[in-house]
Amino acid sequence: MILRLALIGALLAGPVAARDLPAAFDCVRERGGIVAAHRGGGGPGQPENVLSTARRTVANVTPLIELDVSTTSDGVLVLFHDAELDEDSNGRGKIAETPWRTVRALRLRDPQGRLTRERPSRLSDALAALKGRAVIQLDRKRPAQWSAILAEVDRAGARDAVVPISYSNDEALEIAQLAPWAMVSATIREPADLDVLAAGGLPPERVLAWTGAGRPNPELWAALRARGVEPIFGTLGRPETRLDTQYAADGDLSEYRDLLTGGVDIISSSTPAAAAGAIAAKDARACLAR
Repeated sequence: MILRLALIGALLAGPVAARDLPAAFDCVRERGGIVAAHRGGGGPGQPENVLSTARRTVANVTPLIELDVSTTSDGVLVLFHDAELDEDSNGRGKIAETPWRTVRALRLRDPQGRLTRERPSRLSDALAALKGRAVIQLDRKRPAQWSAILAEVDRAGARDAVVPISYSNDEALEIAQLAPWAMVSATIREPADLDVLAAGGLPPERVLAWTGAGRPNPELWAALRARGVEPIFGTLGRPETRLDTQYAADGDLSEYRDLLTGGVDIISSSTPAAAAGAIAAKDARACLAR
């Protein structure tokens, strides 16, 4: 009897509804903001841009992660940041000139440069593993093409799990043309950029506003929030100069909370565990759960 009632309930409920990303980020804004894990997180023994690290970050720190997407010579989309293999692994040469069979056998370095046992991950595997559990900001690394990346997202059934990252109005509008369903992280230098994007077919409700790193801009943040757009600010960068390092230097991480008070909704951090612990935005985590 119990089994029969459960089956009837499941049939009446129908398929699991897709996540409404604009509504989810409105919820983040209303509940006090959230941290995005730059390159999926990473630390001693844990390389950036690899599925195992991303899984740990999503499970323990934040459901919002950023991953870099590159391509091999035979067109396999992989999580990798640098053009040269030796920057992130024990490989040699350019990733775009190397086939996947070679790339998949490499060992990755952690952020301190030490080799680990971890191997590069395909984008398709990351999407399959993380959709429904995380929202992934995808940062394209040339020569990867948005057409190929977005096709991979479609094949994975992960439209409601990704936010493509753009660095110009033209790139944001290219993404919007290829994927009218997409919410886009767009580089916004002034509120007028929103008007340019809206005229080209990307309305403000489908925009997350990247406002740079290193220099807070509360005036811009206030103008964006007044139009219903969530600002992103980066505390990331080179380890020796980034705000993450500066904030940690005296053991007082209250500066992360000050950013939220100043009008930021998303803090993109290279030390997401520290940032998330400082802002304690557990309520906002639930906004991104499907």
